[in-house]
Amino acid sequence: MIYQNLIFKFLFRHMNISKEEIEHLAKLARLELTLEEKKKYQEQLSLILGYFKKLEELDVSELQVNKTRKVRNILREDKVEECDKITQDKILKSAADVEDRQIKVKSILASK
Repeated sequence: MIYQNLIFKFLFRHMNISKEEIEHLAKLARLELTLEEKKKYQEQLSLILGYFKKLEELDVSELQVNKTRKVRNILREDKVEECDKITQDKILKSAADVEDRQIKVKSILASK
């Protein structure tokens, strides 16, 4: 545990994430964090990034890439399946917002 704390202190000095960056990440993730949680995540993320910084220092130029699998598409083909009018009406009736017989949902990609 003492060794981990020494490593943490060393790495934390070199990869310090600001409080503002933590708040920005929390906003993106739609999280409400307490002051203690912000400090905790600031320390933890700084430590993680510190490990990545150490990994960047490794010389991997002589490592061989080992390809063990052939790449293939595992996704199913999209198919439109017809649905009877009664089932469609039940689905549309249960939706919160409908426009032109289509279910309307909130945008998750639009920036505010």
